[in-house]
Amino acid sequence: MARKNKRERNFIVKLLRDNGTMTTGAILEAVNKKYAWGFTPYQMGNVLAKDGRFEKHDEMAAVPSMAIAGQTHNQALWSLR
Repeated sequence: MARKNKRERNFIVKLLRDNGTMTTGAILEAVNKKYAWGFTPYQMGNVLAKDGRFEKHDEMAAVPSMAIAGQTHNQALWSLR
């Protein structure tokens, strides 16, 4: 495991342990509320994908779009291994 973003990675582990399976957007929102510097969506995807403690589920979650009313988009679901 890389040492970069260690504090944030440990926070994500605690977050998933407490809440179970979460979408990428929900994890991103929680991290960005906790830390002033936060992550971009691309950084969050890389952190989740490259850390062996996180598991990406095959199914996706349909999340309401904020840009267009009535539209949804898919987000990956993540949990701890």
